[in-house]
Amino acid sequence: METTSNTSNSLLARRSSRTPMGHAVKRLRYVAPLLLASVTLVSCLGSSSEATTHVRGINLVTDSPTLALEVDTTAVATADYGNMTSLAAAHPGSHALQVAGVIPSDLVTQPTVTYTPFGTPTTQDLVAGTSYTVVAYGKTADPKYLITSSTELTNGVPDNTIIYQIINAAPNGPPVEVYITAPEAGVATATKVGTLNFGQSTSETSLAVAVPVGQINTGATLSANITIELRNPTTGASIIAPSTITVAEQNRVLFVVADNIGPGATPIAIDALVSTVGAAASGNQLANLTDNAELAFANVSADSPPYVVIGGLSLQDTLAASVAFGQKSAYAKVLGNNAGTIAAPVSNPTALTFISSFASKPDGSYSEYAVGPFATVAGVVLADDRRTVPTQGEFRILNADASLQYGPNVDIYLVVHGSVLDITAQNTSRPAPNFPGVVYKTATSYTQLAAGTYDLYFADTGTSDIILGPLPLVIKNGTNITYVLVNAPSGTLELLAFNDGR
Repeated sequence: METTSNTSNSLLARRSSRTPMGHAVKRLRYVAPLLLASVTLVSCLGSSSEATTHVRGINLVTDSPTLALEVDTTAVATADYGNMTSLAAAHPGSHALQVAGVIPSDLVTQPTVTYTPFGTPTTQDLVAGTSYTVVAYGKTADPKYLITSSTELTNGVPDNTIIYQIINAAPNGPPVEVYITAPEAGVATATKVGTLNFGQSTSETSLAVAVPVGQINTGATLSANITIELRNPTTGASIIAPSTITVAEQNRVLFVVADNIGPGATPIAIDALVSTVGAAASGNQLANLTDNAELAFANVSADSPPYVVIGGLSLQDTLAASVAFGQKSAYAKVLGNNAGTIAAPVSNPTALTFISSFASKPDGSYSEYAVGPFATVAGVVLADDRRTVPTQGEFRILNADASLQYGPNVDIYLVVHGSVLDITAQNTSRPAPNFPGVVYKTATSYTQLAAGTYDLYFADTGTSDIILGPLPLVIKNGTNITYVLVNAPSGTLELLAFNDGR
């Protein structure tokens, strides 16, 4: 789930009959995973031309890998954490619904995709002419499900219309009052659309987007700024302050209240899901704007002394008292909207060596790396994924090799442990790098792998000149690691490992 403070440009689509600003609240079906009867259910998935019912899934299982939604043991669509699957077709009738983890790559069995079912299935009658949304939440050891129904989501949304719905799928959160504002659709002030306890949802509601006065191009796509706010039903205090997304006409928006797994104090966040008809959607997290973020500090400057780091919520707190080369501090609170740090040698705290500022986000996690020779050292801030998964390991690589500050960039290769890497020009089947052209002071994206040992190689970009490798890379389940390529005090290249996971 991508985190954002208050605005985003996301799109979503489908069709529904038009309803006024709704007050209806529906109870979702809460399903603790139940053991099925001994009768095996036969899959009744249909083609799009035959099926008269559809189902999609939302992945809110907090320690999940990529999840597949299974219908009668058949994987029909997948979604990462915080995201929604595409819509899958099925024949009406009783079906077994379950989530299964997509087994991560081991560089051998891929691209074959296989799955590990989590927990036990639940059963659901899928009725003709109806679509179902299955929200999976909890832990991989025992996933639980909320199931809600709606009009057929294969139908398009009319012109000049947006349809939205809100689901409360936060078992650890409080009841919430939901307010919506959409000035372009005639909702000029915050209007209450319902009070939701866990397991409840609002009705689908249509917004009619007006053509702006004076608009000449009648074929232009219209859009509306939809603002959602969650309040405490008892006190009226804002729990999630007004947060806005921009949505184009003929789209459908699903706001899902979810447990907050970030460092902020607010127990819930909003997962905003927007997509075209039948398509998957990436979640966009709307957090409490007053929530803090968190930051850890790592020293990867080989000739630097230990640093004291100042910052925090007041920009004057000590975040780390002494961080020597190769060390990383614990995470500490920083501002959730634009944070900053000051680093100085422990031996001379008044000698401010470098100052960093970065665009933090509420409930976000970050690490700052002191990179470069002491004379020109600077802070490089990376957003961290601290959500560990018990069925895979995760890693990324930061290029902090000061000897490469003026180039060249590095190509990084990942191969089966013990295999031969041939990147010579004579090799007509020369493999492409897994991470090409990694620039100094930048990091690769996180990569998920099955537990095991792999080999890493580093080469000058576009050449067969291997500068480091093979290095055994040991991946353990339930770990998130940042590896940093540095020029060590001895002058040799070295790979340092830092833990990002909780």
